[in-house]
Amino acid sequence: MSLGMSQKACYVCGKIGHLAEECDSERLCYNCNQPGHVQSDCTLPRTVEHKQCYNCGETGHVKTECAIQRCYNCNQTGHISRECTEEKKYPPSSSSRSSKVSCYRCGGPNHMAKDCLQSGSKCYSCGTFGHLSKDCPSGPGEKICYNCNETGHISRDCPVN
Repeated sequence: MSLGMSQKACYVCGKIGHLAEECDSERLCYNCNQPGHVQSDCTLPRTVEHKQCYNCGETGHVKTECAIQRCYNCNQTGHISRECTEEKKYPPSSSSRSSKVSCYRCGGPNHMAKDCLQSGSKCYSCGTFGHLSKDCPSGPGEKICYNCNETGHISRDCPVN
């Protein structure tokens, strides 16, 4: 499978290689791969069994667990960008910040919320899981940024961006 076409998964069927506007499939749950509901309504435990890796295109794992090395410079497998023999396409300072991915559900690095195995949402106020900031038992507190983990602002207003 060539991942050059689109490394973003289709929001309808979850497969890599096309986008939602080109998809003919019925919408499937991103957790169990069954029709009729979405991941947030899925009653099965969170799993990566049916998820497709954005790195290699295989199912059963996500990019953060992928054993296949992919070069960010030439997009080929088998080596990483610092070992790439092709001319560097991106200066190190500009690509390192833009390629950083973090989850808005748990605040963890290298995955998105749809791939998150954390069952509950993370509270913006106290930083614990299982409730939202509007329901925080500690009351309204200082916001915690998911990007830099500092207090006083949220990710969209982060000065590190």
